[in-house]
Amino acid sequence: MTSKIAVDKMGSFALLNGDEAVARGAVEATVKVATSYPGTPATEILEALAEVSKDFGIYAEWSTNEIVATEVAAGASMTGVRAIVSMKHVGLNVAADAAMTLAYTGIEGGMVIAVCDDPSLHSSQNEQDTRYFAVHSNLPLLDAGSPQEALDMAREAFELSEKFHLPVILRLTTRVAHAKARVKLGEFQKTKRKAEFDKNVSRWVMVPSNAIRQHRVLESRLREAKKLANHSKFNVIEDNGSEIGIVGSGVGYYYARSVLETKRFSWLKLGFVYPFPEETVTKFASKVKTLIVIEELRTYIEENIQRLNLQVCGKSQLHLEGVGEFTPDKLREAFASLGLTAKPESQKPLDLPPRPPALCPGCPHRAFYYALNMVNQHVDCDNEKCVGCDICEYGAVTLHPGTRKAIICDTCNGNPKCIPLCPESALRLTGKSNDKIVTGDIGCYTLGVFPPMNTVQTTLCMGAGISQAAGMFHAGVKDKVFSVIGDSTFFHAGMPGLLNIVYNKANVCVIIMDNSSVAMTGHQPTPGSGKTAMGSDAKIVRIQDVARGLGIDKVDVVDPYDIKATSEAIGKTFDYNGPSVIISQRPCPLLNERGKPREVSKKCKGCGVCVKAFGCPAISLSGERAEIDATLCYGCGVCETVCPFEAIRRKE
Repeated sequence: MTSKIAVDKMGSFALLNGDEAVARGAVEATVKVATSYPGTPATEILEALAEVSKDFGIYAEWSTNEIVATEVAAGASMTGVRAIVSMKHVGLNVAADAAMTLAYTGIEGGMVIAVCDDPSLHSSQNEQDTRYFAVHSNLPLLDAGSPQEALDMAREAFELSEKFHLPVILRLTTRVAHAKARVKLGEFQKTKRKAEFDKNVSRWVMVPSNAIRQHRVLESRLREAKKLANHSKFNVIEDNGSEIGIVGSGVGYYYARSVLETKRFSWLKLGFVYPFPEETVTKFASKVKTLIVIEELRTYIEENIQRLNLQVCGKSQLHLEGVGEFTPDKLREAFASLGLTAKPESQKPLDLPPRPPALCPGCPHRAFYYALNMVNQHVDCDNEKCVGCDICEYGAVTLHPGTRKAIICDTCNGNPKCIPLCPESALRLTGKSNDKIVTGDIGCYTLGVFPPMNTVQTTLCMGAGISQAAGMFHAGVKDKVFSVIGDSTFFHAGMPGLLNIVYNKANVCVIIMDNSSVAMTGHQPTPGSGKTAMGSDAKIVRIQDVARGLGIDKVDVVDPYDIKATSEAIGKTFDYNGPSVIISQRPCPLLNERGKPREVSKKCKGCGVCVKAFGCPAISLSGERAEIDATLCYGCGVCETVCPFEAIRRKE
């Protein structure tokens, strides 16, 4: 056993991030089943458990989505074994249907729902505060502020879960999930649990008559949970005899301690936050004259204290936003506004070059987007620059018969090679062709929204792009509607949308970017990869078979590196009336060895098509010529196809 979380030495220390600490706590608590769907910042929880699964007799799986993962974990818990399901905050939305009713049915073996919130949206489409989901679902919640707390709370959460017969939510945030710290390890428990299911339908079958009774049972369990929250070891009072008391949870509490003289203030660290520990807070408030609350995102603690008829100094008084994450500097500035510490020294902003997000060199998504952008692309002419020469007749450009000035062409269905040929630089692309709409989804391919691709026009949530495209079609738009989705996202949430456009006859072309993995979160396997989370072989589910099985008659599979064939496949969809699918099939380049790098020859005219239209990060314009950085070049060779002057070649 080489994993850090497998060290069998109680009291020793290991350098763990918060996700790994959760996994270690689960192992110490004898977890039997672990499930998840990849999503930053929660991905490493299941990865760490899968790595040691065979050593500890744990079953670990990447489920097709978060609700399936929750249901698998729930089924295991119903048999009396311990289970953990992990996800990011938006994944909890997907799992909500199961989680809400699990509060009614309850569980048998301890069940932990580990959720990682993402303040500042490092890799998410919104900022949510899972503490409010705990209130909504009536599930107890522990809020970890450090990797050590993540381990301790994960272990304790299983005990609490079995005590209350309820799933327990363990909340982390991105900084806690990804920060590394010296964590003290506990002891591996020993268990001889046997999976057995009590076929008590009155408890497990939530028809209305059973559900109303179980709702009352839930209320009773919550009352017990509230008593325990008021005496929890995770709700800690540090009474320093100060008139000022600081209440905090999560990483913000530790930031506050890092910027203030701790002995000048009294402190209340809240870790068991739902049910809210009113008695503990009231006791602490009686010892101080001023209560200051430090919490990221929404004002959960502040609102609960105000309900106790206590005065509180919160976000508005501290001039702290409910948007984004805290930093020590932000809190120092907030405390300085109250005269509690010195103002932070003003620092000159670092003059760093911008580094916008971009698809990797060799990414097949870039090649497909380029082909999609070029299909039915229009070329326009700046008539003030045009001198009426004939050189633009090289392509599909039409010259005005009287003035001999170039006018908008018909369709070139490929590379606009006429543009760099114009000696006066009068020809230009009009941008994206004006006859198509492209709805997007969640994954690496979302980066197609950025220049120079500028392809993706919507991103809402997992699987939404297909249904948004259908809505646009049924609303009556005249443009051809395309929907882009990844292979893992298709398995996660795209199949219902695809079935819907078949059933409701939407003239939408669904483009499935199949790169054989969940690339954005670290290349986890998918149902199409032939591997499980534990590394064993699995049946390969072919997306084209799924699409045909859902009723799609027109299914094309293309290699996006073949720009010509890809453009032709896209072009044919314009004349096709009905739902169709194009599968862009090429593995993520990070999974394969690099090919021979390319280089730029003396034929280069410096037209900039390879940079301004294709946008590979390995290519740049230097003076009058393009240059390729051999250390970045993947060797895909697509740039050779893109170059109008055949100036790019394989480097020998």
